Amino acid sequence: MKIPKGSIVLGILFVCSVFLFADCSKTAGMRRVERNSRKAERSIENNKSKKVQRAEAKAVRQKEQQKAAYEKAKEKDNKHRLKMQTKATQKRMKETRKKADRYNDKYREPFFKRIFGRKKPKT
Repeated sequence: MKIPKGSIVLGILFVCSVFLFADCSKTAGMRRVERNSRKAERSIENNKSKKVQRAEAKAVRQKEQQKAAYEKAKEKDNKHRLKMQTKATQKRMKETRKKADRYNDKYREPFFKRIFGRKKPKT
């Protein structure tokens, strides 16, 4: 089947026009409203007093410090819970944690380990 040359040219022109005029679909009024709203947002940010800006920065710093302290305390608590266990239990917990991390990170063992790996002993 032969495609007429005129239809190919019209198709190309149509595609080009869609890409060229896609951004021009906004009216002048819409563009003006967007521009004014961005100006208003910037002026609100710039018109904050120094006291307000400092207070906001201080609040952000405090939040970061609290988060860091929480993470540190959580890590210390995890170490303490591990230390309370016997050596055999610590070893089991460590292996389980590694396995969980591996599965949670969407990690699969290499295919040869999956095929030839040791099977779990029956208990």
